[in-house]
Amino acid sequence: MTEKENGGIFRKRVKPENFSESERIWMSVKEMGDLLGIRKTDRYWLVHKNVFETSTIRGKMWVNIESFEKWYANQVKYRKVTGEEPGLELKEWSLSPRDIALLLEIPEYRAYELIKEKGWETVTVDFWTRVRRDSFEKWYQSQIHYRTAEDRENDQALEDASLTFPQAAAILGLPRQQLYLILKDKRYSHFFEFVEVAGRRRVTKASFGRFLNGQDRYCVAEKKTPETTEKPAVLSESPAATMDEFKTKEEWFSAKEAPGTFLTIEEAALQSGISPQAISRYAMRGHFGECRKIGGKVRIPGEHFQEWMKKRQEGEMAHGFD
Repeated sequence: MTEKENGGIFRKRVKPENFSESERIWMSVKEMGDLLGIRKTDRYWLVHKNVFETSTIRGKMWVNIESFEKWYANQVKYRKVTGEEPGLELKEWSLSPRDIALLLEIPEYRAYELIKEKGWETVTVDFWTRVRRDSFEKWYQSQIHYRTAEDRENDQALEDASLTFPQAAAILGLPRQQLYLILKDKRYSHFFEFVEVAGRRRVTKASFGRFLNGQDRYCVAEKKTPETTEKPAVLSESPAATMDEFKTKEEWFSAKEAPGTFLTIEEAALQSGISPQAISRYAMRGHFGECRKIGGKVRIPGEHFQEWMKKRQEGEMAHGFD
């Protein structure tokens, strides 16, 4: 150590290397180079770029440790031999084209095209272009075409638990415009809950099921094909219900008005041995209680029909048409 006289007072000057590791604020250029695993020429080239704070003490160049760590956290070109990841701060506020490609699951060349097309705010770090994260996220929230893997997973869960408006209209066998009127109708609007998936509004399956079970005017429509007639379906109450979990129309009415069931005109005719035309006339005259029209077909309450059959068999009801 050397001593320097200043106004008659002697002050000791301590070499930077004499501090403990916890007290040190400087390291030599050699230490810095060894930490990055670079040669002597590269060490001094990096120092003269002024990317971190340096100081000359008694003719020797020293590197400020705090400023070095700040620089290291905001670059990705150099990596410490200790394996510590570089650019941690840089990655918090910016994205590379490769980062964007991985996020959106697109080719890297397409990420470069988007940088030019969308006018994102960019910075250049070690000759590489990076996009400011806030600029990218502002764009991302304003569009629905590109989705991250996380958002796609969330979207899929919401899609599984909801219906598009065309899907809901098809279940009811109605034009889409009429469905919109139902959704806005004060008599029914309280049933419905909505979610937004990729910028598009959808109705939840659970709320659509409550709508079907909570009113008598609308029900699911039957779908017919040349070979077969598909049974209509009703959504279950579960928010995670899928189309496979729908109940048939008969099950729906059975659940709503247990223990009664409903019969078609043909089924009633088969049970009674009376022609379908006669059964239809009896139904119109109210012999079977309150009948319902579902999907264009008259449905007879099974319980009332059985009572009518019993009375008829006992001779309490005339066999002809009243």
